[in-house]
Parts: sequence; C-alpha cells; structure tokens
Amino acid sequence: MCRQKCRLKAKSFRLWAQHLHPVHKEVRRVANEYTTRIAGAKKKHWEDWLEDVNIDNMWTVHKYAGGAPTDGGNARIPTLKMQTNGQAKELDNNEEKSKLLYDTFFPPPPADPHADLPTDYLNPACEFKPITDNQIYRAIRNLAPFKALGPNNICNVVFTKCADQLVPWMGHLFRAIFELNVFPSEWLMSKTVVIQKPG
Repeated sequence: MCRQKCRLKAKSFRLWAQHLHPVHKEVRRVANEYTTRIAGAKKKHWEDWLEDVNIDNMWTVHKYAGGAPTDGGNARIPTLKMQTNGQAKELDNNEEKSKLLYDTFFPPPPADPHADLPTDYLNPACEFKPITDNQIYRAIRNLAPFKALGPNNICNVVFTKCADQLVPWMGHLFRAIFELNVFPSEWLMSKTVVIQKPG
C-alpha cells in the first residue's frame, strides 16, 4: 500500500494544476487509509508485546508504564552539559534541555542588525567570476517548487515555470550587485517558522 500511495502522490504532483482531477481525491483517501493501517499495526504490535512479557523485559514495561507522560524527548536526547561561571552542569530534564537548545540555536539578535561586524576572512581559494545565466538556471532547477513562502510571498514554482523570462533580468541584477558593491538590505531578512512534527 505504501507503493500505491507513492505512485498516486507522484501522479497527483504531476497534475497539480488540474485541481478537479480525481487523482487528488484518491491520493487523500489512500493516504488516510494508510495512516489508519499504520496506527492499527502499531497498536497490535504493542498489544502483542505486552502479552508476551516475561522476566527479561518486565522492568522495561514497568519503566514505560510508570514513567511520567512525555513526548519521548527524555529518551531521545541524552544528558546535556553546559558551562556556568566555569562550572560544568548537567541538564537531565526536558525544561532545562529545551532552554539550552533554544538559547543555542536562537541567540538574541544584535542591537543593530545592519552593523558591520569585525571579520577576519581567509584568502580567496579561487578568482571570483561574475555569475552566469547558466548558474542561475541550475539553481532554479534545484528549487523545491512548493516550499513555504519567504518575506516576498513569491513561491518557488514561479521561478521554475518562468525561468526563461526571469533569468535574463536576474542575471543583470546579480552581476550589478557585485559590480556596484550594493546588497539589498531586504535580503538580509529571513523568517524562521518552527513547526512541531508528529512523533
């Protein structure tokens, strides 16, 4: 059934512009049925496992059944270590781990995001060459067409479908940026959306 779902998804993707095509309804039906079967298989697996409990794994069952409700993060993320005033501290609960990971991956922004920070660049590995239209074509071909929109609200599929009309203009734009040494400040802005995935 997994192969059937993948084939239908591929067909639905090819026919994405035909909104009324019956394949879109069929792929949703098969995907829902597949999800239901997976949930049923998981339930049956756990029921069979509990029925076959023996002296070797009874303490494992006790650990799962007696533990506090959790999303499993405590089991997946090992004990973390952090330095505080030169002292090493171990973090073993979800709240402390979450705060440490958040502070590490999302540091506070600088007071002036456009300020020139001191940098020590290495010597160039090769001579710089202006961007060519072929390079832009290759970059567009590698874009995922339906990724989340950026601040400009332009979907990647616009670039993939209109590359022949856009690339000549984009080529002049990118080459002018390097020739004039002017970088649009809007391009420094990004939007990061953290979405919790199931499981």
